[in-house]
Amino acid sequence: MSYAGPAQRPQRAPNIYPALGLAIGLAVGACIAVLATPQSGPDARRALSRATRRFARRGHYAWDDLRDELRHYRHERARQRQRLKSRSRAEASSL
Repeated sequence: MSYAGPAQRPQRAPNIYPALGLAIGLAVGACIAVLATPQSGPDARRALSRATRRFARRGHYAWDDLRDELRHYRHERARQRQRLKSRSRAEASSL
C-alpha cells in the first residue's frame, strides 16, 4: 500500500445564499411598497427618491463610524504591542 499524502479537502464554494436572500427580499419589498402605495406615480417616485437618499446617507455614516472604530482598535492594538515589547525588554535586561 502506498502513501498518497495528506487527504485533499474539497474546495468549498462561497456561501452566497444569505446575500442572495437579502437581495431578493429587498426587491420583493420594493415591489410591494410600490404597488401598495396610496400616492400617485410622481409623488411615489419623489418619496422613494428621498427615502433612498436618506438610506444611502445613513449607510455612508455607518461605514464612516465603522472605519473610525477600526482605526481606533488598530491604534490601541499597536500601543498594546509597544507596551508589551517595552515590558519584555525591561524584564530581559533585569535578568
